[in-house]
Amino acid sequence: MFTGDEPDVRLVVGLAPWVESRDPRPGPGRRTVLIHGDRDIICSLGRTRRAVEQMQADGLDASLVRIARGDHAMLVRARLWTVLVTDLVEATFARELGGSGEPRSGPVGAVVAQIVHSGGTTIDI
Repeated sequence: MFTGDEPDVRLVVGLAPWVESRDPRPGPGRRTVLIHGDRDIICSLGRTRRAVEQMQADGLDASLVRIARGDHAMLVRARLWTVLVTDLVEATFARELGGSGEPRSGPVGAVVAQIVHSGGTTIDI
């Protein structure tokens, strides 16, 4: 069973994911965001990129965020990883929780806004 296919799941976030070509992919009606450091030597950024590109080619809302100088442990630029995920979840679910749905201003907010409004993108931060 793949949790990303559960009917109530609307957002799938993968942090420095180990991606294989045969892995199940989240289906329509949910946003997928894979966040990967560009210095990760444990998990392949190339595989993550190809997975996102395939999901996009299949018409799915999939985005890749590449963290410059980010490693697999997410300790380098840890605050950025944390704020990015927190803001992404908040922006995705804010309207139903009574918020505006618009992310904060600044570089992280711009990345989150692009993800939330694009339907799938690749971004470097």
